[in-house]
Amino acid sequence: MKKFILFIIFISCSFVLPFYFHTEIYRFYLKFYYSHRYQGNEYMDKARKLYDEGKYTELVDFAGPLLYVYMDNNELKRLTGMGMIRLGEEFAGAELYTAGMENGKYNEFEAARVIKILFYSEVYGDVLYYYERGILRKNMDISYYYGVSLLRAGRIDEAYEMLMNAKKNGFSDTQMLYYQIGLVLEKKKKFRESAEYLVQAYNRGPANYELINTLVRVYSALGMYEQAGALLRSKKK
Repeated sequence: MKKFILFIIFISCSFVLPFYFHTEIYRFYLKFYYSHRYQGNEYMDKARKLYDEGKYTELVDFAGPLLYVYMDNNELKRLTGMGMIRLGEEFAGAELYTAGMENGKYNEFEAARVIKILFYSEVYGDVLYYYERGILRKNMDISYYYGVSLLRAGRIDEAYEMLMNAKKNGFSDTQMLYYQIGLVLEKKKKFRESAEYLVQAYNRGPANYELINTLVRVYSALGMYEQAGALLRSKKK
């Protein structure tokens, strides 16, 4: 009976333990394979070559298991992230590129592209990851992305500074820029200045409901009920 119980325990362990430790075992064997297949950093030489030659699909396939083994290789993360972006997997690529920013190294052109992708994906917290590191704060487009992200995070004074930087440096979409500045000034209780920017935004093209609603709120805060009513009537047409 004891032998039978020991046999059952042995059989159980032979299935359960590998299943429990399968992740580490899989990583161990992968690392063993790649360390013998590529000496030193030869695998990175191949990854760079694939990227430089525009073979992005091959790069992503090649890097997949390597990222699993060499989890601290930030250059490989950035390289693979840019490859994914070029293949149209923009959000996943931007997230991977950002994960490879831990050591502070980056390419300004690549970082600008990643920040834009994250911003339009509405991942404002990730955008602020770059802001906190002072990356491209003087760039007019990036200043705008930072300003809006800071506003979403409730960091009003910093948002105002970034949006005014975008204005100073000539950000092209003035309707959206003035709308966002108007929102910031509303938060700062500077209703008259807010109204001035919102009116400029309103006059620069077709106004959406968000812009009209904000202007109605600000007019109401200023006691300008006639103007607010006129906007509401125009909204119903």
